[in-house]
Amino acid sequence: MHNYRDTTLSLPTGINGLCSHKKRTIQIEIANSSAQRVKTLAHELTHALLHENEDDRELAELEAESGAYVTCQALGIDSGDYSFGYVTLWAGGSTQAIAKIRTSAERIQKTAATILTELDVYLARAS
Repeated sequence: MHNYRDTTLSLPTGINGLCSHKKRTIQIEIANSSAQRVKTLAHELTHALLHENEDDRELAELEAESGAYVTCQALGIDSGDYSFGYVTLWAGGSTQAIAKIRTSAERIQKTAATILTELDVYLARAS
């Protein structure tokens, strides 16, 4: 997607994934469960699509994790336990998180739709 290479490897403790706009790479922690790796890939793909020039880290993390949540829900993966806590942490509390999600909702939804469309295209080609 957008000329990014995906690799699954062992990352430093506590890091589930990384997106490098400069190197055009996405790295995913191999030791995590399959569901966590899918969620992390969706998170990092959201960064790839939305945040190349984003300076607001809190907003970028909120959008990336929210995009991952929407993508996972569409795929039948429940990431709520992880995603809600992550978003609340980055957004500064539940009330602030809700306000920020409302502000970014359209960007989050469009990005999740792009990821899911690209996944459908990929799966159609693979079959």
